[in-house]
Amino acid sequence: MSDDKEDDIAAIVRARAAGSELWAEHAPAGDPFAAAVRATRMAMIITDPHLDDNPIVYVNQAFCSLTGYEESECIGRNCRFLQGVDTDPRHRMQIREYVENNQDLHIEILNYKRDGTPFWNSLFVSPVLDREGEISHFFASQLDVTERKEREQGMERLASELAQAKSMLEGQVDDRTAALMQTLETRTKLLTELDHRVKNNLQLMISLVNLEKRHRASELEHEALEAIRVRLHALGLVHRKLYNEDSIGCFDVSEFVRNIVEDHQLQSGRSDIRLVFNTEPVSVTSAKAGPVALFVNELVGAAMRYAYQGRRGSLKLGLHAMREGGERQFKLSIADDGYSAREKDDTRRSTAGSILALLARQLDARIDWCEGDAHTLVRVTMPCAEPDHSGSLTDLSSDGGHVIGRH
Repeated sequence: MSDDKEDDIAAIVRARAAGSELWAEHAPAGDPFAAAVRATRMAMIITDPHLDDNPIVYVNQAFCSLTGYEESECIGRNCRFLQGVDTDPRHRMQIREYVENNQDLHIEILNYKRDGTPFWNSLFVSPVLDREGEISHFFASQLDVTERKEREQGMERLASELAQAKSMLEGQVDDRTAALMQTLETRTKLLTELDHRVKNNLQLMISLVNLEKRHRASELEHEALEAIRVRLHALGLVHRKLYNEDSIGCFDVSEFVRNIVEDHQLQSGRSDIRLVFNTEPVSVTSAKAGPVALFVNELVGAAMRYAYQGRRGSLKLGLHAMREGGERQFKLSIADDGYSAREKDDTRRSTAGSILALLARQLDARIDWCEGDAHTLVRVTMPCAEPDHSGSLTDLSSDGGHVIGRH
């Protein structure tokens, strides 16, 4: 027999003897601690630091059931025999340091059963003091927490996978956002350039019309050119509004109507006409903005030109959304204290009236010259681009509304 083998046998014998001595000291006296250690289902061992390599001197049956080792296979060995290839070296080092420093320890360490099955061991190690306060033994308990540990590791893997997926999605969002921002910047530059060109072209045409007016002698030619200039001005106004609008898909008619009416009053010098607005927000699609702008321009211009000849009055303009036949509509009305039949007829038969009829077909609008209503010059109904929130239509023949201008 080799010397190493003889040393191993001697160590086991000494450990068994130490364990027997320990048990003989406590068990016969009816020590409840000794009885509890033997009977509990918690795996427990006792080691003796006074023997070489701090070997196990006692194991209870619960420890054998947990690890699969027989008592004879455990006595005389350091409990590191439960460790294996995947046991974390840091955990091994921590156990060694705490035991060498006689400190209490709790650690969860990967151990292996006799058949090689790994399990997570919730290990508690504590030094045991004798009557003189010296370390006599180490007491350790083991608890199999594999199921909980695997759940935790599964959650950690899931969290890691989610974090990776989140990072990947955030990267894709960032890339997509950068691409969209670049596209938006390019389109904004194009729109800005287009806006400048349209404004420049409109201004150029207005300048050409003004130049042409200076070379025309007859009043009729001047009036025709002035009408063209006003129409170009209206198109320029609607273009500026569309370009500055937050929602490029819709055009707010109500604000534009106010601007057109005030502009016509200023250009005509008819400060004696009192302006009364009774309007609410009404929108049309941006594709119809130009025709609607021309329509409103012709309607208001004709009213200013033909319905107030030689007299003062109140131009009452109403704009309201409504629902008609299940379709969203808006109604534009021009009213006064009273219109003569001649004023209505002159407005309807003017060039503006013909243009209104042409635009009405394009806009699917209905024009009512209100033959039986002396207070109303005209009512126009056409489709709009927003839901009806208006309720009932306001009667514009009354004096209600907000008055601006001088009487």
